Amino acid sequence: MEVPSLSSTNQVMRIMHIASGDLWAGAEVQLFTLVKTLAAMEGNELYVVLMNEDELARRLRDTGVSVFVIEESQHSSWQIFRHLQGLMGQIQPHIIHTHRLKENILGALANHFSVRAYSLRTVHGAPEFSYSFYKQTAKWFISRLDQWVGRYLQSHVIAVSQPLADQLSDKYPPEHIRVVLNGVDEAALGSVQSLGFDDAGFEGDSRVKHIGMVGRLVAVKRVDIFLAMAKTLIESGGSEYRFHIVGDGPLLEMLKSQATNAGLEGKVIFYGHRGDVAKIIKGLDVLVMCSDHEGLPMTALESLALGVPIVAHAVGGLAPLLSGVDGCALVSRHRYEAYVEAVLSLLDSAGREDLVLPLKYSARGNAQAMVQVYSEGIECLK
Repeated sequence: MEVPSLSSTNQVMRIMHIASGDLWAGAEVQLFTLVKTLAAMEGNELYVVLMNEDELARRLRDTGVSVFVIEESQHSSWQIFRHLQGLMGQIQPHIIHTHRLKENILGALANHFSVRAYSLRTVHGAPEFSYSFYKQTAKWFISRLDQWVGRYLQSHVIAVSQPLADQLSDKYPPEHIRVVLNGVDEAALGSVQSLGFDDAGFEGDSRVKHIGMVGRLVAVKRVDIFLAMAKTLIESGGSEYRFHIVGDGPLLEMLKSQATNAGLEGKVIFYGHRGDVAKIIKGLDVLVMCSDHEGLPMTALESLALGVPIVAHAVGGLAPLLSGVDGCALVSRHRYEAYVEAVLSLLDSAGREDLVLPLKYSARGNAQAMVQVYSEGIECLK
């Protein structure tokens, strides 16, 4: 079957994204920003298929984008595959863009056995797990199937940073990989007002230094390092500190207990999932990112756009983003002591008014780069 022709539709590019939508975290924020920006550009029609009815679906509908939800809790993989085939046949997309493992596999297979549009995926970060053939055979097989689909049924793999692209070169040929940097909506962030932490019970004392982290509460985010850093800063006695942890995840209750056992009760607040993360970030004196690895986190881009200093582990896209930026610090020694030193250094020389987000990390720049990849991909399939 031929790829649907752009010329036959008055140059309208029909773009279908397929994602899980079960979370509202960095990858979901980036997908929302991209889809919203693409939809506002002339000549694009956007369709999003999600496997869960949650915040991403609600936010996308509010922008006027067509959203279809195939609840994965109510459908088998075969049923999802068949639903995807039907939607592709109905919409006749020119582009099918997938996100995450299950959606990559089912989306690419459904495309191959229906419209055969130009298909690609975005890898938002390095894999969190590696699976053993002997101990985790099913997961090992699925991860290999995902890699095979990416190589042979999808034309390109999008990496959100050059370091991530370098990692992916072990799995995909270099000509298969494209780098498209994440971008944030600076106009929307420009109107954000600081939360002020009133609902956290913290008085507006200017002497208190507010330090936070944002992310899903999983092992790779290394909240344990953040808590050890918090304990050391408090015990240093140099300033009054409050610590803010925004995000939900399977480690939430364990981390709360860990904070209590470390004597941090009343000094650390766990917010869980929040829809107003930008307001919390804007109220911080320093944002800390101590993950073992990252792609190009939206939180870091949002913080720069909001003028909030960052201390981050020098990994993934964080290194090129923050290298040489006044008011930010990169940590190579991945221990809590190094984060303590970096935070204290930034607090001593805080100059958030000097922080500027480079233009290449804007939502518009991200969308334009993606459209270029789409256009080249369609031409290659003709």
